[in-house]
Amino acid sequence: MPGLGWMKENWRLLVITAVWIVTATSLAVKGVNLGLELKGGTMVIAKTDHPLSKKGMDQTVTVLESRLSTFGFKGIKIQPVGRDHIIVMLPGTPPKEAVELITKPGRFEAKYKDKTVITGQDIESVESPRIERVEGGYQWSVPFRLTAEGARKFAEVAKNAPGQPIDMYLDNKKVSSPRISEDLAMAAASGHMEREIEIVGGAKTKEQAEREAKEIMAVLRSGQLPAKLVPEGVYSVSATLGQNFLKMAMIAGAIAFAAVSVIIALRYRDIRISGPILFTGSSEVVFLIGLASLTGFTIDLPALAGIILSIGSGVDDLIVITDEIVRGERRKEEVTLRQRIKRAFSVVLASFATLAAAMAVLFVAGMGLLKGFAIMTIAGAFYGVVITRPVYADLLKKILGTE
Repeated sequence: MPGLGWMKENWRLLVITAVWIVTATSLAVKGVNLGLELKGGTMVIAKTDHPLSKKGMDQTVTVLESRLSTFGFKGIKIQPVGRDHIIVMLPGTPPKEAVELITKPGRFEAKYKDKTVITGQDIESVESPRIERVEGGYQWSVPFRLTAEGARKFAEVAKNAPGQPIDMYLDNKKVSSPRISEDLAMAAASGHMEREIEIVGGAKTKEQAEREAKEIMAVLRSGQLPAKLVPEGVYSVSATLGQNFLKMAMIAGAIAFAAVSVIIALRYRDIRISGPILFTGSSEVVFLIGLASLTGFTIDLPALAGIILSIGSGVDDLIVITDEIVRGERRKEEVTLRQRIKRAFSVVLASFATLAAAMAVLFVAGMGLLKGFAIMTIAGAFYGVVITRPVYADLLKKILGTE
């Protein structure tokens, strides 16, 4: 079956084709998340009220990520600094809303006659809020499910308190006081432990009701922060300034690509060589943009710098391969083609190993704000070594008729 043979031999070229198609489709459907510098938004610098351990800082980051993601924010970047500072970057978020969500401790308590019945630790899961039109405005409710232990504690109170209110507090602020129904009290008295509870509130407008309910849901789902966060600085980047950054970054990328094209054209003076170099090099950029779009990865300035760097580093490897094949042929070297390609790829692999090691150190050594740079650089180089470099070597051999 020659068709299968061709596919087996040229599977990398099929991968590149698929990458272009998938990237174009993903960009059309999902687009790409842009970071604070490119979109505008808010950066909040907050300090904990006491130093935290690494575990405590990691928990703080996890809680904030869950809270902000649940609320609907995208492109969030949260970076702990030392043991008592957190930097939160939220593209497209109004400053007041950002600070409120970040600094809420998230302490939940349900009380009966000022005695705590259940806490946030007794909540197993939280459902999406419900909004209903009522007289005078809108009523919202946030259903949640208690753990078995939480349900037991709630049943102990409910069976003796038909018609009585259960006051629900979030960060010491009463948010709801639902009353225990007669049916619920009778069920609790008979041994049934109700696990489905809800917080109920109201607002004059639908938008306000949705926001209040969403905020309650986000805080309940994320849980309580291990320490109180005090904002030390709130900095805004306007959407206009973000667009200017994006425009400048795109111009920088275009200039970098144009400069590489000119250098390649002057070096080899052969479109049969410069064409495949630019094609395979641009394929790596397409791969990185598609990867970001598919995964929801946020492209900020460091990540964009990593993408631009991939243009130069990728072309460097292609030049090494080209020199080994083309110049070896021109000089009539006795070394076989296979040996020359093997020699070129030993340099390419050594370069990749060095780059990956450096970027790995950058990723884990407390340089969180540069993680996007490290991720894009490593991903681009890996794709190049596995896919585009071998494809280019094969193309060059066929174009030049080298066997």
